[in-house]
Amino acid sequence: MALKNIIECQDTKTGFYLDVFIQILIILSLVIFSVETFPGLSTHTIGLLNQFELISVMIFTIEYLL
Repeated sequence: MALKNIIECQDTKTGFYLDVFIQILIILSLVIFSVETFPGLSTHTIGLLNQFELISVMIFTIEYLL
């Protein structure tokens, strides 16, 4: 029951911080998605952007499953 309250409610400090973290991650994912469309990015930069995208999708999936 406590995990459900943390994920679904902002009443607790942990729930609030989790919600803020997810919102920031959503915004960063949108920015990264936009940056990926820029022409002339180095392969290193593309690799870093892809790693960030993979990690964020994993976090979103874990949050959804919980």
